[in-house]
Amino acid sequence: MEKGKKVVKSVAFQLEDPMEAKLYEHAMKNKYFSTYVKRLIQRDMENDI
Repeated sequence: MEKGKKVVKSVAFQLEDPMEAKLYEHAMKNKYFSTYVKRLIQRDMENDI
């Protein structure tokens, strides 16, 4: 990947789905959503998922 290039990925939550609404509510407790998602990915990588 080129140095300095930024990639933006979006996440959609279907709030009418009870489970997705819970996921959204939990995620929004974090001040920095992007950092939160990156740490979840990092944890998966460390656990070889």
